[in-house]
Amino acid sequence: MVYQQTFKVAQKLAKKEKSIRWAALKLFDEKGYECSSIKEITRLAGVAAGTFYLYFRNKEQLFTSLIDEFYQQMIEDMRCRRKTMEADAQKKLSFSMQYFLKLFSEHRKLARLVLLQSRQDKVHRLVAAIHDELTGFIREDLEEAMDQGLIPAQDCRLTAQAIAGSYNQVILNWLSSEVTSPVEEVTGSLLSFALRGAGFKILEEKSEEGCRF
Repeated sequence: MVYQQTFKVAQKLAKKEKSIRWAALKLFDEKGYECSSIKEITRLAGVAAGTFYLYFRNKEQLFTSLIDEFYQQMIEDMRCRRKTMEADAQKKLSFSMQYFLKLFSEHRKLARLVLLQSRQDKVHRLVAAIHDELTGFIREDLEEAMDQGLIPAQDCRLTAQAIAGSYNQVILNWLSSEVTSPVEEVTGSLLSFALRGAGFKILEEKSEEGCRF
């Protein structure tokens, strides 16, 4: 009986935290981080103002937790998907880069908030971690491709940094602009540029294949 009551309390608390996260994301997107107050967040979430402090010390911690949650889910999902793929370095590399673009496109609101608040130390560290993970995946695939004789010998670390940097720049430009067209429109050209730059010999249609989600 005590266990059942404790479980119900835990479920209720988890539901309230989820509501606070949802409300914060909605307000941050509509009004901006600076103009959204804790009072407004709790009102929209339908909880008492004091309930907020059961989960978060302040608004900054709430914001960074949203980003961290997004980051952890993204990396874990990408790792799981990559494990199910064949031992084809080019396909894995193509998948990782396209997945990266697709994910940011689907979560443009959160990604834009990250860009606006990237001067905060904690946010900057999380953004850097995402960049490092992507670079790591790319480097791993390039080294595998080089071992398979698919690309010429090269400094895979440097090539991976260059490819990840080009993707980051495209995303930053897209988030900073008022353009509403999906970022996937440039996926084919950007992927072809990256693969050819690394030395893959590809047919034009291969660069347009895309990955299956």
